[in-house]
Parts: sequence; structure tokens; C-alpha cells
Amino acid sequence: MNPNKLNVPEEKHLPGTQDKVPYVIVGDEAFPLTTYLMRPYPGSVINGDIEKQVFYYRLSQARRVSKNTFGHFAKKILNLFRSINYLLESIDKIIMTTCILHNYIRRQLTVEPPEGKLVMRNLPRQGGNALAVAFNVREKYKIFFNSASGSLPWQRGNFL
Repeated sequence: MNPNKLNVPEEKHLPGTQDKVPYVIVGDEAFPLTTYLMRPYPGSVINGDIEKQVFYYRLSQARRVSKNTFGHFAKKILNLFRSINYLLESIDKIIMTTCILHNYIRRQLTVEPPEGKLVMRNLPRQGGNALAVAFNVREKYKIFFNSASGSLPWQRGNFL
């Protein structure tokens, strides 16, 4: 079995440092902290810690890109309720992908209460049992975002 099914590049040095870190997927508090999935620090430990607030800000900026992309994707799905204006070769793939996503969401996010009406449920939180190496990766990113090599001129404006 190939451990790198997504063909993620090997870890690299952060610019201007000797710290090697893996490429990561950004997520929010609902996801577990892993070496490949970066989530913010818990809210209870951020208050008063400017370096963690900067990390949260930078991670939020990256998450915003993902959310915008997902929003565009969701809009495309809604477009399926109208006539489909795509190449004929693409329509089968679009419909199949939409069906797969629909079935996944129904299995993962719906419950059937006794009244028989399907309702969406919230995703359970997954934090709490991250490995020390995952905490170390997050700490390296936090330090980098606060360093001369990795900081942005405006990132501390809201926290000082």
C-alpha cells in the first residue's frame, strides 16, 4: 500500500530557517491535529498569547481560501438544478461525483429520529489525542509566522 496516496511533496525547510516541516491541510477546531492536518490552538489557550493569536490569524487566512473554493464548488452543485451547460463528456462525471458526495453526506451527517424525519447532525469534534510530533509541527509553524522570515507587516495590528 502506498503511504503517500495524495503525492504530497516531502517536507521542506521553512524559508530562512533550518526547520523542516511537512506540507499540511488546514482545518478548523472540528478536525484532529495531525502532522498533515493543521488546526488552531484551542480557544482557551489563545487569549493573551500574541504569538498564538498570530498563528490563528495566519491559519484563518489559509482556511478562508479553502472555504471560498468550497463555496464555489457548492454553487456549481446548485447549478445542477438548472440546465447543465458543460461539455457532454463532463456531464456524466459531474453527475456521478455529485451523487457520491450526496451519498457520503447522507451517511455521515444525517440521523433518523423516531419521528422519521431525517435531520442533519453536527460533525463531532476530533481533537484531544494528537501525538507530540503533531504539536511540534504546529509549534514550528507558529514560531515561523512570528519570526522575521515568516511574519507579515500587518499581522500583529489587531493584537497589540
